[in-house]
Amino acid sequence: MAIDNAKELFYSLYKDVDGMAISKAARAKLPVWYMGHIYGEITFSGFQKLLALAHPKKNEIFYDLGSGTGKCILLAALLTDFSQINGVEILKDLHDTSVEVLQNYRKLLPQEKTAHHSIKLILGDFQEVDFSDADVIFMNATCMRYEITLPLVRKFEKLKKGARVITSTRFFESEYFIVKDLGSIEFTWGEEECFIHEKMI
Repeated sequence: MAIDNAKELFYSLYKDVDGMAISKAARAKLPVWYMGHIYGEITFSGFQKLLALAHPKKNEIFYDLGSGTGKCILLAALLTDFSQINGVEILKDLHDTSVEVLQNYRKLLPQEKTAHHSIKLILGDFQEVDFSDADVIFMNATCMRYEITLPLVRKFEKLKKGARVITSTRFFESEYFIVKDLGSIEFTWGEEECFIHEKMI
């Protein structure tokens, strides 16, 4: 889809969606929450830039770990030829919002415009989800202190050779990956340094 058309559709789908407010209300329902639950969003242009730097290929599989209201899921659908696009979100209210947005997306676009990809939205903890089939993963790690733990890195190490893991602010070290600093990328609160980890073994 042309960038201008994708941008217009994206903003129309999210014009009445306040992810920050939804996240705050969802966290208030939890008996305990931590920094990793804090919500944040990347901008249209910021994610467009990240996707380009990840060099997505036709029919690859994409995951957003911590997919919130589904913005990156929709952008991946609008801007790439991924065959499978998956979002994993632990907070039910955010997940439910992403499901509603996806339903509206499917109503607005004819089936032939969306037939090249399948979208799956998963309610759950991404540390417990099997994403071993991923080619490209995005994880907004700005507020994460402990999430990029050894068990999660071990899961990344099981990805196929050539898989790419994109993170914001924080990166992980593994002999299986080379890490490249992508520079500053635009998020809704300002710019954050982002990294791409490419599986070499």
